[in-house]
Amino acid sequence: MSLMLTTKRGTSKKMIEKINFNWAGNTYKEYQANNTASIILQKRNRTVVTSARGTSMKYLENTSIPEQSKTKLAYITTNRGTKRRLIKIN
Repeated sequence: MSLMLTTKRGTSKKMIEKINFNWAGNTYKEYQANNTASIILQKRNRTVVTSARGTSMKYLENTSIPEQSKTKLAYITTNRGTKRRLIKIN
């Protein structure tokens, strides 16, 4: 028995030949473990994050701790431009 499955917000269709109607207990746990294992093996170095109802995609790079930048000093004017104050910007 085959099944026409609609995917990707209704814009794509996929034909499925093998259908398993048992979605309870250990059978589903085995299916889920096999499915997640196959996804992890196919995973690329970059991870895709979708946002805005699936209309935009962002690629995440390997996250690393950013280096601490040096503290910068800057002057701001106060009191209608009559005084200057030195502030630290991280």
